[in-house]
This record gives sequence, C-alpha cells and structure tokens, in this order.
Amino acid sequence: MFKQEKIIKRVEPLEDEKIENRKPKIQIYLNCNSVKKDFLNIKMYLDGENIKHKISDKKIKYTPKNKLKIGSHIIKISVVISSGETYDYSWNFTIAEKEILKCYFGNLHSHTSYSSGQGTPTEAFDSAKNMGMDFLALTDHSRALNSDEKWKGYKSASNKFNKKHKKNLAIYGKEISIKGIGHLNLFNCDNMDKLKINRLDKLESVIDKYDDAILCINHPGKSVYNLKDKKHLNKNICIMEVGNGSFGEKYNRYEKYYYGMLDEDWHLGAVNGQDNHKKDWGKWENLTVILAPKLKEKYIFEAIRNRRIYSTESGTMKLRFKLGDIWMGSVVKGYKRGN
Repeated sequence: MFKQEKIIKRVEPLEDEKIENRKPKIQIYLNCNSVKKDFLNIKMYLDGENIKHKISDKKIKYTPKNKLKIGSHIIKISVVISSGETYDYSWNFTIAEKEILKCYFGNLHSHTSYSSGQGTPTEAFDSAKNMGMDFLALTDHSRALNSDEKWKGYKSASNKFNKKHKKNLAIYGKEISIKGIGHLNLFNCDNMDKLKINRLDKLESVIDKYDDAILCINHPGKSVYNLKDKKHLNKNICIMEVGNGSFGEKYNRYEKYYYGMLDEDWHLGAVNGQDNHKKDWGKWENLTVILAPKLKEKYIFEAIRNRRIYSTESGTMKLRFKLGDIWMGSVVKGYKRGN
C-alpha cells in the first residue's frame, strides 16, 4: 500500500534544526488518508522513552509538559501499516541556549590630544558616558602612539574606566595610514603597539601573524577599490564607515563606496564614526550600534568580526533580525548572487 520512504511527509522541528523553545510542538505529518484507518499501531519515543502522543486526521503530535534540556534530542516513531509491515523513522533536533543580543550604542573612531585631537583619554571616556553612549573607542594616529608613554596612557585610562563603570565600555585602537588605500582603524592590537604599518604588504604581513586583528575602513575614497582583489584580508577588514564626522556640523556619507565594495563581493559591516577632534565625544547622534550579549570587550570584538553591527543617525534606533537561526551580518552559505 505505502512505499516506506513516502510515509513521512514532513516533521517538526525539522531534522538537525536548532530551536530555542524548550517545550516545542513535535509533529509528524503523514502521507495517508487517515492515520486511524491506515495504521494499526503507533509508538512514539523521545530520547528512547515511550511518550503518549495524540493523533489527528493525518498527524501525530506531542508537546512535552516539562521543559526539555538544552542539547540534542532524538524522536522516533514505530508504526505498523495496515498491510502488517512495520516502519520505523527517527530524526534529531537541538535545543540551544536562548541568545539574547542587546543593542549597544557608541563610536569606534575618536581622537584626543595624543595625536590630532583635544583632551585626554580619561576626559574622552567620561564625556562619552555622560552623553549616554554605551562604548567609546579611542583611535589616535599610530605614528603618535609609538611612544611607550602614550600607549601606556591609553591602556591605563581604559582599564581604570572599565573598573569603575560596569555599564559602559572603554576600548582603544589606532588609526593607521596605508599608502594607496587610505586610513583604517586597527583594533585588538596590544601586540602591535610598536609596528609601523604604512604599506599594504606590511598590513598583509601583520594580519598573517596577528589573525585576531580587526580593521575598519575610515572615510573611504576611490582608493578603497585597491583592496577589491585582496579578499584574503576580508576576515580582518570587516567594517567600513558609511558616515563620518560631526553630524550637526561637518559630516560626510560614503554609502557609494560601501555598496561598491559589496558589489566586489566583500563582506563588510556598516559603521558611523564621529572622528572627534574636539572635546565633543558623544555629542552627536551619528553612531555605531553593536549587537552583543554583554558589554564586554571580547563580546564586542566578536560581534564586530561577525558584522553584527550597523550605522545609524539616530540615538534610539534599534535593529535586530535573523534569517532562520543566522544573525544579521552573517554570510549565508550556498547563496549565489544573480548577474
């Protein structure tokens, strides 16, 4: 009567699916006229334990009374077809920890008197906090940060601020200038404080050695397209400014270069840098928003690397979305863009 491979029409949750609901509706849809007529005996198992299921016209279903544990689960059904044949089918799904990502507002591009700006690192971090920002990155020019005194000052100001304030985050990097490319902010660079990175081949060598480095393309121009064939760097050069400056005064937008690099098959998150050169850290509403589970450096850098980040010109705009279980900013495997 039935071909065994056609007995099961579909199942929920799907095979190998990751879900967050710990009391999921487990359902088996059957290719039959009526379950009660076509099947003599039905048994259903959850992780090897016989469970009491319910039967509707063409469906077998079960909803656990208690929350299932985090991890993998196996569902099995064993049925006796009206012809007397026995048919077994099993599949698995996984219950994952619920991932709660929060929107943190801040700025990844700012300067102090350590290079071409004003004020001290401590003043900058305090100003950003007082203006309501969640995080601030100091990124003075690398040539000025090659002195031990200034680099230690960066670290000291950041560490003191983070010990004192648990609801805000101070981070730091440096702005490097690459001949033929332009300016980039370099993060995760504690081991690179004395390196002179001013040519593309030097940058490639640094990334090859320090593969946890994170870079942002700042206020891009046409020269950014000199990177288009350097896709091996895209893992580390993972974000680009689409806005830069003082939103209420001197401000520029760079979407055309951002979209141009996307057209070259680069994967980049869009950010907005205030590029502060005055004592106005946090004054403007052009901001970068990062989606992370906690406001800690390791989670923020992980989010940046995975492009869970966006540019905004509003201090209140929150944006979160997923494609199935894939968060915004992810590279969707198997997808080919049309011509």
